[in-house]
Amino acid sequence: MTDFGRRAGEMLKSVYDSDDDGVIALAQTEADMKRSVYDSNLDGTVADSDKLEASSKAQVQDHTAKSHAHAQADVTGLVAALAGKSATGHGHTESEISDLDHNAQKIKGVIINDAAIGDQKVLAYDLGTERIVYITPAPSGASLDNLQFGEVTIAQGQASGTQSITGVDVDKSAIFLLGYRPVDGSFDTNTVRVELTDTTTVTAYQAGTTYANTVRFVVMEFSAGIESSQGDDITLSFEQTNDCTISEVDTAKALLIHLGTSGYAADIERAAASIAFLNSTTVRATAYAANAYLVVGLHVLEFS
Repeated sequence: MTDFGRRAGEMLKSVYDSDDDGVIALAQTEADMKRSVYDSNLDGTVADSDKLEASSKAQVQDHTAKSHAHAQADVTGLVAALAGKSATGHGHTESEISDLDHNAQKIKGVIINDAAIGDQKVLAYDLGTERIVYITPAPSGASLDNLQFGEVTIAQGQASGTQSITGVDVDKSAIFLLGYRPVDGSFDTNTVRVELTDTTTVTAYQAGTTYANTVRFVVMEFSAGIESSQGDDITLSFEQTNDCTISEVDTAKALLIHLGTSGYAADIERAAASIAFLNSTTVRATAYAANAYLVVGLHVLEFS
């Protein structure tokens, strides 16, 4: 580096490389850099304290900005952005929501029958519709709705007779034989049975058509607590046992009702027959003897 005629703004080797080692040790101009300020110890280098006006590097790194504020108008775009915001607390009417889905069927558990709303009703899951529906809760235990007592007269020359009753729900009702009274003829050969034929009819049957009988019964209708109710009969055609198939029940909660026996037998002993559950879908009838034609009536009432 060679000194030339010195002019304002020029860099002279005698100033910037005074030790002739090819390295500029101190960047200085006559106009704004004083060696007495930037190299106060005259070692040819600018110290941190010289550069930072007596502040150390660590002090500058740990510097906390001074607290200050800006008006909204001083922040570019802030006023316009805030103007498009909704208030924290606000509401919308249904008509203001453009993508509101009114298809309630998409909500699993939707109430499908508001007409069923009523006092003391509760909500329950209905497996058939996979929906929540209103139901009347079943009371603890069965609840009796009504009792109807009556009698059927089977005229001489007839094998059966009927009696009308007030309509009942056959799925929640059962009939009981209360015995019979022969009007004429030999008691030894008279046997009878009854059945709940439909919602308004009780039918009684007798053995043969020679005699007349008066048959007593009671029909019990329940309002709740009944799981199922079903009637049937078993024919013993000169055999001691026979079975019938019923809709499956919980035998621990089912009542098996004997509704009497009709048929042909030489005497009353041979007309005797009993019934019992063989399993949850089978009822067996057993006769005293195998030399008679008998029809054994039965009713199965299953409680919830």
